[in-house]
Amino acid sequence: MARLADGQLTITALAEPLAISFVAVSKHVRVLEGAGLLKRSKQGREFHLRLIAEPMQEAVDWLNQYERCWTDHLQHIKARAEQKARERTGTKHGS
Repeated sequence: MARLADGQLTITALAEPLAISFVAVSKHVRVLEGAGLLKRSKQGREFHLRLIAEPMQEAVDWLNQYERCWTDHLQHIKARAEQKARERTGTKHGS
């Protein structure tokens, strides 16, 4: 996806430097197309791929809505774990 951020590529050009088979790259491309992240167009005999960034921005926006909730929840878990650790340490020293 990072390589497509610079512009269109053919599937062959996209697959060329990767350490996986062309078939594997094609499967990944189909999944990304299905997710609306890539657009395939035919130019002559070649298929060109173009990155569609809007769905990624929508995902980032959605995730950002929940970031505060997750951060608060993780801070609560951390505080509880630290409290439990202090209780265990305090119990050992009190024996």
